[in-house]
Amino acid sequence: MAVLELDLKSLWSLPQPEEHFLQLFEPVVFAMMENPVNMKNSSVKRCLSSLLTPLAKNYGRSYNITVTIVNDILCKHDHAVVPLAELMEQFVNDLDFPHIVGDVLREIGKIQPKNFARDTQAAKNISVFIAEVASRLPSVVLPSVPSLLALLDGDVLLPF
Repeated sequence: MAVLELDLKSLWSLPQPEEHFLQLFEPVVFAMMENPVNMKNSSVKRCLSSLLTPLAKNYGRSYNITVTIVNDILCKHDHAVVPLAELMEQFVNDLDFPHIVGDVLREIGKIQPKNFARDTQAAKNISVFIAEVASRLPSVVLPSVPSLLALLDGDVLLPF
């Protein structure tokens, strides 16, 4: 993890490290998130957040990270919902990176409500995640509520 905290720009003649180098880290982090044992371990979650934070903050990978968190982790892995909310709390409180929480919530807001009619587990995961993050970080979630209105207005998330 210390590798990503270094000034990697000095290794390349370009202003940013090569895209292929940065892409080495994300699949490993997300594969670890798919494992329920990893998401229960606070040390592993701390490592995951310290890998994701510099990628998103310093190297412009925020969009890719948020899309993967929403589409590949939240919607497909119910064991990761509460730990991801805890991870969001860690991003805000420990790593001073509240921006990613808003990005994740905006990405959730882009999901078409009709998609949840086909995938009720994803709807449940998303509703639990929103509730968890809102209870942990209300001041960070509040500015993102307008992007969630389409989902919150419908009855797709209500049964959960």
